[in-house]
Amino acid sequence: MEAMATLTCNFRVLWFGSLITDLGNAMTLPFIVLYIQTLGDYSTTQLNFLGAAAFAVTYACKALVAPLWGRLADQKGRKLMCLRASGMMTLTILGVGLAPNVIVLLILRAAQGAFSGYINNANALISITVPAEQRGQWLSKLVTGSISGTLMGPLLGSLLANTVGYRGAFVATSSLMALVFVMTWWGVQEKVTAVSRATLPPLRPILHQLGGRFICALLPIGGGISQSLLLRLDYS
Repeated sequence: MEAMATLTCNFRVLWFGSLITDLGNAMTLPFIVLYIQTLGDYSTTQLNFLGAAAFAVTYACKALVAPLWGRLADQKGRKLMCLRASGMMTLTILGVGLAPNVIVLLILRAAQGAFSGYINNANALISITVPAEQRGQWLSKLVTGSISGTLMGPLLGSLLANTVGYRGAFVATSSLMALVFVMTWWGVQEKVTAVSRATLPPLRPILHQLGGRFICALLPIGGGISQSLLLRLDYS
């Protein structure tokens, strides 16, 4: 009975954390290029490149560092990884909102990607704590949090940008992530069974499989997103 109560509490906190994490990631979609435009005098071509870089650098760093965080999660536990991700997302999103220039913005976006991983570790934590026969049911419910955040993010981002401005939208998102950090700290319980480093597979073959082609493939994705946003500038 106590185990089920702990599992239910963990699920509720991690569901909310997944919701806010993907909401925060998606909130910048409607206005990130418009925000970059306020940081300097850029041509349409430069904005297209910077918008692509702002998206691509986040996901490229996330892909590169994910194996390292996964390895550390096996040794130190998933709750710690959720705290690391939510804490750093709080700081990096706030930093982006206060960025004095686009260089600082890109560095912070890279750091946001490098220290991400809340949703992955939330899924892993629930997966290893629920009974095997109920695992699919619990995980399918958990994923609705991140999906809801992705759907709600652009709408909420547009509303915040129109009411409190671009910088205010980042500050509001950072505040929500700080709430996720506190809730995860106090509300999630985990019994860590550490895995010895010797039993873990080496990282180099995993990173080699990713390769440079995968990172380069992210650039057109970011470019497509920023190009669609720039069309709004051309016809506004």
